Amino acid sequence: MSLRFSFAFLAWLLAGLSTAHGEQAPVPSATPAPPPASDVWLARLETAAGTVGVRTPKRLTRGEGYHNQPAFALDGRTLYYVAQEGSQTDVVGFDLQSSRAEVFRRTPEPEYSPQALPDGSGLSVVRVEADGTQRLWALPFAGEPYPIFEKVKPVGYYAWGDADRAALFVLPGENDADQPTLRLASRRSGKAEVVFRGAGRSIQKAPGRAAVAFTGFGGGECWIREVDVEQGHVTSFARCLEKSMDFAWLPDGSLLMARGSELFRHRPGSDEGWVRLHAFAEPGLQAISRLAVSPDGRWLALVSERPAKPRD
Repeated sequence: MSLRFSFAFLAWLLAGLSTAHGEQAPVPSATPAPPPASDVWLARLETAAGTVGVRTPKRLTRGEGYHNQPAFALDGRTLYYVAQEGSQTDVVGFDLQSSRAEVFRRTPEPEYSPQALPDGSGLSVVRVEADGTQRLWALPFAGEPYPIFEKVKPVGYYAWGDADRAALFVLPGENDADQPTLRLASRRSGKAEVVFRGAGRSIQKAPGRAAVAFTGFGGGECWIREVDVEQGHVTSFARCLEKSMDFAWLPDGSLLMARGSELFRHRPGSDEGWVRLHAFAEPGLQAISRLAVSPDGRWLALVSERPAKPRD
């Protein structure tokens, strides 16, 4: 796989960092720019009487490369993320108890978007194969990697709705013109049905139910929508925070989004809209994008673009 292709794929993974509220979903560029250097941070959350506090964050990653796409293990003890060295990306696991980080499995192919498999047997990842094919793969704790949905490609992002079904963000192909689609795929049947056109990159399992929430574009607006993985019904329930595309769930069903150095919270069904929860003063947390919350709600992982070095 060429470095050019790696950058093209990363451009899709990074699409929308600067997309303003009200614009349509981004489409790939013919000459994508290299991904910006970014870091993964970790902060403790303190919840009491419906309020959420954020403690001083810690930067987990160093170096000049791309560190992104955090996701917690099912037991919340490990934070997985992608780390890039040159044109290669591998999944790294950070143990929250020992504060040790190590590569989950070194492979010749780049991997992205690590998540715990629903049965706890390992991780699922988006793998860029030698011929450029992008599919969802399983990386078991024991045994060899294997493709989960062999015929669904090119996959960019995804989330598991239950043990059988996943919602997949599929990049534009010959039959989809310039619109990325959200598809519901079943491991048992092998089928993948289109449920939404114009999907965004942020896709998250809804807490406590067989549903997946995702950002979707339509009518000139960005909304957070939800698809019932049993019926395939899509509903819209919250406008995206202006100039933001990535969200995360808290266990109580409220949502988090970030803009610049600020973290916001929204309670679906309420009239309060997006309420500022915290403003980070750290120089390395001034361009926050992706977020992830541990299953118990005690930890928040954040990704922020690394500040440019001052010129001489």
